[in-house]
Amino acid sequence: MSIKGIAKTAYESYPLQFFVRHIYLILWVATALCVGVVFVFDPYHTAHSLIVGDLTFGGDYRTYYTGGLDIMKGGAHLYDRHLWSPLFNSYIGGFVYPPLMALYFVPFSLLPFALSYIIHSILSIGLLIASCVLLSRLLTSPKLFCVIALPSFFLSPIFVLHLDRGQTDIMVSFLLVAALYQLHFHRSLSSGFFLGIAAALKVTPIIFLAYLLWRDRKAFFVATGTIIASIVIFPINLYGTFLRELSAFASGTSSGHLSNSIQGVFFYQTIPEFFPLLALISVFLIVSVVALFLFLSKPKHTDPIILLMISGILVTFMMIAPSTAWAYNGVHSLILFAAYWEIRTRKLISNGLVFVFDILAFCALSAPLLLEVVRSSPLRAPFVFRPLVFFAFLILFAYVLLRQKMPLYKKAHHSTTPH
Repeated sequence: MSIKGIAKTAYESYPLQFFVRHIYLILWVATALCVGVVFVFDPYHTAHSLIVGDLTFGGDYRTYYTGGLDIMKGGAHLYDRHLWSPLFNSYIGGFVYPPLMALYFVPFSLLPFALSYIIHSILSIGLLIASCVLLSRLLTSPKLFCVIALPSFFLSPIFVLHLDRGQTDIMVSFLLVAALYQLHFHRSLSSGFFLGIAAALKVTPIIFLAYLLWRDRKAFFVATGTIIASIVIFPINLYGTFLRELSAFASGTSSGHLSNSIQGVFFYQTIPEFFPLLALISVFLIVSVVALFLFLSKPKHTDPIILLMISGILVTFMMIAPSTAWAYNGVHSLILFAAYWEIRTRKLISNGLVFVFDILAFCALSAPLLLEVVRSSPLRAPFVFRPLVFFAFLILFAYVLLRQKMPLYKKAHHSTTPH
């Protein structure tokens, strides 16, 4: 038998096929076992050194909590950075969100800080579960997706860091998922409202307005009206200081294994010759999205996989485009993961590509970073490139959209009736 024949026989063997088809689960089970063993032998040190040294137990949450207290007094010091920075163990350093975010935290601010933080953490866990369930209703295998996705995110440093810092991205992600779910079933009012609230709480979801303008103009106008309404209920001068603080915050660059910023990948080693490549990637990102909008403008589609892939492209922008973007922003990748899982389930790409992107999905969620030995250099180096992994999924979605084109519309088999 020739070498080619031997290689083909080996590839088609059951053990290798099992390994290729289930590499994602194999990697996660192995990591979970490693984390479990380390925790059993050294629970105190492990619990207090997850991700980045000591846990902060609400380091960023103090910013939101105090923002709620300040907005009740009129918000005069909401963006007064020189008063904020010395007071709190916050990685943000001050309140850099729209005033509506501070208003949302008023009920939480009426409680003692520790109790408020615990309730917010429980709410965050509930919102992750709810987001997963809503997304699953757009997929071919909803139960399997939930069984795979929930443990993946609960064991991911992305969500561990999100809970520890007391961040709010999962709330915004839930609003986006709710908007997409309602959009699929042609509920323009609720879809636009959810998206408008998401953009009013954090600025980045505003990128979805372009998609709504093309897909559902009624939802677009509702979202725009919701954003405007959230602005006019506060003094206009408050937005001047907000934009100033937001610009100051965005002028920095996050880098390292806890950064999602695509700029941070190149600034990590501060190699100037990479900057032109960064600019080229940014231009490609913008052009690819515009091209997809034009390509998909007709015919109108009903298949949810297209909605998920376009949304996956947009949340990729949200995660990697800002110069200051930390790992907890990666909770938005649940939408990206749902789109990929549906591609995988429908077998729209080859087994070889599934094998590669299963590994990339595992790397994007970066479970090995829960192990201290992996966080030590140089083992953490691959996780510095998480933004490029997200970018690879953007290319995959563009590839599937262009490759399938009309068959995706013809093969649409989902009804427009909610499950």
